[in-house]
Amino acid sequence: MELKSLNMLEEVSKYYDSMGTIVDYAQCINGHINDTYRVKVENRNGMHEEYIFQRINDYVFKEPVKVMRNIKEVSLHVSSKKSECDCNIIHFIDNKEGKNYTCCEHGFWRVCKYVNNSVTHETAEDPKVLRSAGYAFGRFQHLLSDLPMDKLHETIPDFHNTKKRLNHFFDTVALDPINRAKDVKEDIKFFENNREIASTLVDMQEKGELPLRVTHNDTKYNNILMDKDTCEPLCVIDLDTVMPGLSTYDFGDA
Repeated sequence: MELKSLNMLEEVSKYYDSMGTIVDYAQCINGHINDTYRVKVENRNGMHEEYIFQRINDYVFKEPVKVMRNIKEVSLHVSSKKSECDCNIIHFIDNKEGKNYTCCEHGFWRVCKYVNNSVTHETAEDPKVLRSAGYAFGRFQHLLSDLPMDKLHETIPDFHNTKKRLNHFFDTVALDPINRAKDVKEDIKFFENNREIASTLVDMQEKGELPLRVTHNDTKYNNILMDKDTCEPLCVIDLDTVMPGLSTYDFGDA
């Protein structure tokens, strides 16, 4: 084990009660934003347990505390519906201060239990993966459909605001800072011709014709843990972009 990373993980583990001694770890390389480690711990009874330690990228998520507050609200709401819940969401462990995150000299961290016999899929070669993905994200929205929007923060402003994204695009086209617009004239023309259509949903929401809902905002196959043997959905993960939005965002994203 690399000593520097081990020391860092050991320092983070001290913020959690009964974490035990780290005996092994491996960095997970699938993610592109946060730093993630699978950590094996020996507890006081000599038993081995596995956890996920994750350092949040605070360059991407400027206000990580709000991210974690959103996740806690969502997690508590889903937990209150256990009788309906056959597909869970990831739950981060509270530290000694009762927070589901830890801020220390090594960055902004969170810890959750590793889900045994689970796997993520990058593609859907098996139709079971497609079904499980659709079911899990549909269940996610259903379970959170009655969570009041004022309990959630907008962690990335205008993340899926098509109108503002297009305005920014056309501003950049007008400036053409590195002289590339000439190479994509057909694409620019397509966006110009469909500009009004692309803003339809945002316009409807602004007029009060579409309600805000809790949305995941990153509905990829690999954001669902599935059973290795059956492909059944076990857990929705990567809740960093959970915030108020339109349910169509998740449908379109998927």
